[in-house]
Amino acid sequence: MTTDYYFMEENVTFWQLGLNALLGFGPGVIFTPYVGAGLGIARTSVSADLGDFGEFSASDTDTGINLIGGARFGVGPIRPFVQAQVTVLGDVDLVTIAGGLLFKFGP
Repeated sequence: MTTDYYFMEENVTFWQLGLNALLGFGPGVIFTPYVGAGLGIARTSVSADLGDFGEFSASDTDTGINLIGGARFGVGPIRPFVQAQVTVLGDVDLVTIAGGLLFKFGP
């Protein structure tokens, strides 16, 4: 499961929640490529102060499909990874490039 928060303009918020299944392939010794797919849910909210006319706010929630490709590196307890994700959400298409560290706990 992933959660992404995008930093937008002052009165705009956008976040995405993803539930994905990943499949690793290859020998997986030092370099393990993977692909995956899943469900994405995104929410956009906008608010504005209109002075004497009050405040305005609106929000929209979309669901879509995630497609993922990436690679995990290393064999120890800390494994770096990089991945690209394409999400198709109604009228919006997102492309996300991410990297991070995976921590292995236990045997």
